[in-house]
Amino acid sequence: MAPSRTSGMSEIRGTPVWSREIHGVGGHNPMFDPHGRAVYFSDGWGNRPVPALRFRRLDIETGAETARWPCGSAVRCMVELDGGDVLVATDQRLAQLDPLTLVERARWNRSVRHATTMAVDRGVAVAGNPVAPMITLVDLRTGDVRRKRHGPVISILGRRDDAPVLVGAARGGIATVDVVNGTIRSLRSSPLAMGAVLAADEQAVWLIAGIRVQVTEREGGVSLRPGDAVSSVEWHPLRDGEPRVIEVPLPIRTIDTASGALWLTPGVVARPPQYVVIGDGSAAWQVWHAPEHESIEAVAPALDLALTTTRKPGAERTILSCYRLGG
Repeated sequence: MAPSRTSGMSEIRGTPVWSREIHGVGGHNPMFDPHGRAVYFSDGWGNRPVPALRFRRLDIETGAETARWPCGSAVRCMVELDGGDVLVATDQRLAQLDPLTLVERARWNRSVRHATTMAVDRGVAVAGNPVAPMITLVDLRTGDVRRKRHGPVISILGRRDDAPVLVGAARGGIATVDVVNGTIRSLRSSPLAMGAVLAADEQAVWLIAGIRVQVTEREGGVSLRPGDAVSSVEWHPLRDGEPRVIEVPLPIRTIDTASGALWLTPGVVARPPQYVVIGDGSAAWQVWHAPEHESIEAVAPALDLALTTTRKPGAERTILSCYRLGG
């Protein structure tokens, strides 16, 4: 695959929408509501006891808290269910919540294990993470849980009218899973990935090749650090066709997309700079640089929004900020 090249990069503005203090110094996992009505996050790391930890909903326009749910451990991923409720995954369970009030409709205890990515197909949740060599299928009607041997996954991508797509992490590869019989079918080889999203037509996957987390064994345990950022994205069709590579002007680790444009970031790392690169490789890329000391946690390309965090000095508190990009 020969990479396509596009020179040039233009700076865009980020207009502050709101900022607010939140509990903890990391591990909040902020995420946008699928319809752009809210921001959700979990209380972060700190001295607060587990029974006091909450999953919180903020109004997307003002940042005001509108609901909370006792999560016990951080919510790591979330998907929308038919009917509008949301399904969230904590360390060991799934829960179905009202998206406005966060009232709990149902829960499935000990159903998942540290899921970081999830999709729902025909009433069955499919969950996994980039470390465990296993996919979990949870029937939301009966509560039955099946675990299937498979390589670690960086993303499980739900589709409107077809089986969920599994994008491999440590081993690479793209596959689908049949939620009825649990069969995992390989579609094509691909590099190991540290980020992936579906293309708009759901017939291809955009991915960033590389390792999300580098694990180094040392005396007394292991150390973790982000994998090396790269300066390209890859497009892999799910059926026939050849992959292609597009070069990006700045190093990246995360990817999202909407309306044909890619939104790329270096991920939440301790070292600056932090930025969002926007484009599709056919014209000059756009870039927004976050304010100094702020880390980009999440983006919503369809809304032109980005969330950042920065630690409040001298306190177990974090400043969560929302910016509108463009102009």
